[in-house]
Amino acid sequence: MTDKKKSFFFANTGRTALTVVLVAVVVAFALYKFPLLLAGAKKVIAITKPFIYGAVIAYILMPCYNFLTKYTSKILSKSKVKKADGLSKVVGVLGCVFIIFFVLFLIAGVIVPEMAKSIISIATTQSIAQNAQSFFNDILQKIGENPDLIAVVTNIYNNLYNRFTTWVEEDLLKFSEAVLVGFSGSMIGIIGFLANLVIGVIVSIYIFYDKEHFIASFKKMLYSLCSPHHANRFLEELRIGDEIFGGFIKAKLLVSLIVGIICFIVLTVLNIPFALLISVIVGITNIIPFFGPWIGAVPCALLLIFVDPVQCLEFVILALVIQILDGYIIGPKILGDSTGLSSFWVLFALLFFGGLFGFAGMLVGVPVFAVIYSFIKRSIEKSISKKGLSDVDYFSLKELDENAVSKEGTADGN
Repeated sequence: MTDKKKSFFFANTGRTALTVVLVAVVVAFALYKFPLLLAGAKKVIAITKPFIYGAVIAYILMPCYNFLTKYTSKILSKSKVKKADGLSKVVGVLGCVFIIFFVLFLIAGVIVPEMAKSIISIATTQSIAQNAQSFFNDILQKIGENPDLIAVVTNIYNNLYNRFTTWVEEDLLKFSEAVLVGFSGSMIGIIGFLANLVIGVIVSIYIFYDKEHFIASFKKMLYSLCSPHHANRFLEELRIGDEIFGGFIKAKLLVSLIVGIICFIVLTVLNIPFALLISVIVGITNIIPFFGPWIGAVPCALLLIFVDPVQCLEFVILALVIQILDGYIIGPKILGDSTGLSSFWVLFALLFFGGLFGFAGMLVGVPVFAVIYSFIKRSIEKSISKKGLSDVDYFSLKELDENAVSKEGTADGN
């Protein structure tokens, strides 16, 4: 080994050792000061909430903005209007602002008051308890005088009724309080949330209008910090991640909205009570893949069975029909194979991220895992391709001929 190679070897080894030591120190410090770091992260998130809201709003509505700007720009260019690009941006921003305020109007002026009436009606009326008792008495009369069977049915009824009562008095009422009173449970919380939301809308307008400048600045910073190869690779991964994550989230929101609207229309036609409340629950939980439809349908069915068992049966049939339409017609038409995950990995992502982050983890767990899965899969395929193993049948493979692979790799290198 020459002196030059020795110096390079020792320098490279020293840098690697120093990097390992620094990483170990940082990890140890993070573990030791984890509560302090967590409190600091929460403080930063609280301060930057308006920007988080604005970024989320802009990300969700970006397809609408792009469509409006492109369509308006084409029309203005044909009409030979000066500053067509600037005017098209204004039209795109105004269109997105109109959508934001229209949604807020629906939530604040229509959905929340109607849901509040339904929840208050559920919490205060005695008809549900009376109907439940009457329904239970009818079952006992049909059973006859079999004491063992009556004891089993009574036990099942008591368990179901106690769980339903707990759900109404605790979970459902807590949800209503969160909606009616605000996330902080006080007027200060409501004012703070609304202020952050308004500022978030303003931030989203700036993001829409200066989108190209933000992207250009980000690319400039990236290329200044990284080599062109790594910067290009990073941008490629960002594009693929945005295509998977953004495509899934936006399409799933649209599918859930369609499912909620269909459910509300049919429930209203069938004159089933609490139509809006049930439709909102079904629509929101439908965002969660796999478990979502049943998470929303089961408590709604328990709610209706004590009001009217026949209407409960109608709702269950409706829920099955809607899920068939969603699974085989609406979902595939809008979503397609946006994640590229098998059913096993979808289930894994739901359980893993749901266990870590709760309901929010179940909402975004599948697209996040799909991005990670896509990155690992493409990295493996590139590595396999470099080694000349792309055509190997791995289903029937027991083990590779190491000598043949090494020779082929050497030949490719030459």
